[in-house]
This record gives sequence, C-alpha cells and structure tokens, in this order.
Amino acid sequence: VTDQVIRLLRSLQGGEVGAGELMVGLGLTHRPTFRTNYLAPTLSEGWIERTMPDSPRSPTQRYRLREKGRGVLARKRS
Repeated sequence: VTDQVIRLLRSLQGGEVGAGELMVGLGLTHRPTFRTNYLAPTLSEGWIERTMPDSPRSPTQRYRLREKGRGVLARKRS
C-alpha cells in the first residue's frame, strides 16, 4: 500500500467526502493524477466506495471508507 493511498484513506476517516474536498485535503490540483494514483486504486481494491454507485460521474458524488479500508489503516498503524 502506497503512502498516497494511506493518505487518502485517512482523509475519509471522518465520514463522506467529495473528490474536490479530498484533493484539497491532500494538496493536489491535477484531477487526472488524483483519479489515477489515489481514487482508482482504492476503489478497485474495495477500500472505499461511492455514495452513489449508479452515478459515478455525478457532481454530488461522495466517497466513504469501507470496513476493508479501515483494516488497511489498522494494519498500517501496527
């Protein structure tokens, strides 16, 4: 698990967050890099989920941490 992914998972510990808010929190400005290096790996591994899975491109789409993602964070702390 990369440090980038861990940073994203930690950003979601407080609840549901939109992509723009995540980017600001991570100090990122380039959306394609954010999607490729942060969002896509965590979604494909099942560590986070979309709040509206049927509308992945919705402007009100938010993301939340799944139990599997919490496990990754717990193992990283150990």
